[in-house]
Amino acid sequence: MLVSFENFRPLITTAAALLSATTMLSLAWRKRADLWVPGEGRASAIWRTVSLGTGVLVAALIIRYEHCSQIRELLVLSGLAIAGCFAALLSHWLFVKHVSVRRGTRAALFDVAIIVLYAAWNVGGTVALTAATIAVMIEVEARNLHQQLTLFVDDRKVDEAHPLHTRPKLPTHFAPHHAGCNNTVKWSIEPSDLGSIENGTYNAPPEVETVRRVKVVAKALDRDWEEAVADIIIDLEIPGVERTTTKGRDDRGNTGVFDVMVITQEHSWICRSEVAIDGDTPGPALMEQLARSHAYDPYKFLIAIGTASHEGPKPKEDARADSRANTLGKWLIGSLKITGVQRMVKRINLGQYEPDSVDPKLPCRLTRSERPLVVIGVITKDDQLDIGVSLRNAFESKRSEAFFKNILRRYRRKWTVEPIDLTR
Repeated sequence: MLVSFENFRPLITTAAALLSATTMLSLAWRKRADLWVPGEGRASAIWRTVSLGTGVLVAALIIRYEHCSQIRELLVLSGLAIAGCFAALLSHWLFVKHVSVRRGTRAALFDVAIIVLYAAWNVGGTVALTAATIAVMIEVEARNLHQQLTLFVDDRKVDEAHPLHTRPKLPTHFAPHHAGCNNTVKWSIEPSDLGSIENGTYNAPPEVETVRRVKVVAKALDRDWEEAVADIIIDLEIPGVERTTTKGRDDRGNTGVFDVMVITQEHSWICRSEVAIDGDTPGPALMEQLARSHAYDPYKFLIAIGTASHEGPKPKEDARADSRANTLGKWLIGSLKITGVQRMVKRINLGQYEPDSVDPKLPCRLTRSERPLVVIGVITKDDQLDIGVSLRNAFESKRSEAFFKNILRRYRRKWTVEPIDLTR
């Protein structure tokens, strides 16, 4: 059975400190012309008093200092104690040498001064030695437990050799992981004018004219030489995808930030079809193209939205909208597997479009806007977030914009988040 060194550290430190104190006091108590102390009848009492005081200070140091974040304080204490020790030692020597050289003529006040100086340099030296010893032992333990500083994004370890991808205006949230004296890090970006970073959250600039690259640097506060770097590529907006970032709260105050991606009408769902979209590119291939362009990289997970136009009976079209959401979700899962990006995918069925009046002669080509192809990326969310409620409130915050107003007015089903059924 292995016994942890931590269990014996206070005992070992105490023994080493007391041994050093005893040795120093024993040497100092010996009669010497240059460091004389009153000894007639009182030497033993003086020695015991100084030993007791030193032992109390050593015990206090051991109890007070035990974490590696206190190493700097220990070293400062040790330095001050050493300075005080030498000052008292020099004063002791000068006092004995120049004030009086005949023992018989020393007054009681002079004896007290000598004893105080004697105790000061002995205690100071022992405290200095003890503080330094504790600091060294803590540092050794910290090095044994230390782990290299690494960065994570959504519980995924950042690999400097594989850049992250984002889009203008989007945040990227970094979490530093390392075992050290102080797990706080200092953040910076290079170049410094390409976005901003605060508390580990990098915010991409509002727009870029070309693909740009930015380096996020995290430095450990307790080890200035240790840093972790993340390389981020800021991609251009994707042609044919209208992207809007919005924020919403649920009924309990939890918050989520969402990116609403609307594929252009060229790729709307084909009327009365649950598996086909307009345009020359099939749905699975279109989702793969978006995945290969890193469209989904900035998000925690994705939500496939299902809609149906006003043609047909409502129960049938609500079911069709749900099938479309599930189909879109399967396309997303397939594209993510091909590109190696791991993201969870959910679905929301908004149901059938409900206009104020119905024109039975209206051709399907004119109702494309009623069955849009929509993917929502979840940028951030609180742990207990009700995504459906929060997302609807996020849409409410954008009601002044035509697309969001239309969704809120014309699709009246409850916004329920459901898993993708891969068997359908």
